[in-house]
Amino acid sequence: MKNPIHITVNQNDITLKTIEQMYLITNEKEKYNHLCYLIKQSNNNQMVIFTSTKQKAEELAMNLRKKELLKVTALHGDLSQRQRNYAMHKFRNEQEQILVATDIAARGIDIPSIKYVINYDTPRDPLTYFHRIGRTARANSDGKAISLVAIEKISDFEKILRYTKYKVRQLNEEIGIPIPKIQKEFKKHNYLNKNKPFNKWSKHNYKNHKKKNYIYKKSSNRNFRKN
Repeated sequence: MKNPIHITVNQNDITLKTIEQMYLITNEKEKYNHLCYLIKQSNNNQMVIFTSTKQKAEELAMNLRKKELLKVTALHGDLSQRQRNYAMHKFRNEQEQILVATDIAARGIDIPSIKYVINYDTPRDPLTYFHRIGRTARANSDGKAISLVAIEKISDFEKILRYTKYKVRQLNEEIGIPIPKIQKEFKKHNYLNKNKPFNKWSKHNYKNHKKKNYIYKKSSNRNFRKN
């Protein structure tokens, strides 16, 4: 392996052995409906839902609270320290079932009652993924981590799969959700089949891309000189 990436995780902070890891491949526009289904299957256990932005965390929490009538609070960087403390107080005392959070705001959360972590947005960095799912299975308990992987984020999730030695189960067939067509490329090229990851920017494609750009620029320069 050339230029291997080493991920160092504090063993006392994250224990992956007792976390059941799963993922569902879907279209971006269908993620909300799938999330609602997963929440209904959680038996009212506490969970943390991770989003990629502060705005999305606030919007998602508001939709779950108003449309689905769930007990939800948001935790993100736009909140004051007092508001964050109040949100964590309610969640820690189980007055709220769901905490929708961004990565920075949720750093260091240690609540044994969290049974589920849902990655609403796939992180680009594998280490971020491991820290996220480490919010469950605290104090020698078990937990579940489920990732909603949009087809546009398959390459990011493939990086995560490459750096975990534990099984990550795909849920599409189990719950009857069709896999988007792009999954064929993912399945054909992913590391589980010992092939190189799918990369539209292969050396061959990249050379052709550069060559086309060079020809275009060259012809453009000629036209410019003529004018």
